[in-house]
Amino acid sequence: MEPKEEAKNKGKKVEENLTEEEQKKVEEKKAKAIAKKEAKAAEKAKAKEERKHKVEAGEQVDDPNAKRKEKEAEKAAKRAARSATDYVKDPNDPSAALFGEMELNRSQMPESIRFEKKYTKIQDLKEENVGQ
Repeated sequence: MEPKEEAKNKGKKVEENLTEEEQKKVEEKKAKAIAKKEAKAAEKAKAKEERKHKVEAGEQVDDPNAKRKEKEAEKAAKRAARSATDYVKDPNDPSAALFGEMELNRSQMPESIRFEKKYTKIQDLKEENVGQ
């Protein structure tokens, strides 16, 4: 059996193992779901037909996407309000210069002196090193 057919028959096999009452409940649920879909489709068709008649009569028609547009406008307003309450840099902040990108720290010492210095580990220090 192909996987698609197995998927289709899977629900049927489960229904075969049900009692008559359970099968009736399943069938009722399916019938309700189908009726609900059909009713919704009928409402959409009716609304579409009414809009069509209004357009033909020259009346003003409600935008079918008005709710979606209202939600988008609300979201945009929330974003604007949120961005207005975001952190604003205080001009009197003494540590303001420490934020953001900083200059590259460059050595102020001449190269000749820099490489002449010798560093000694603490464990290697002896009395001979005093004064160096």
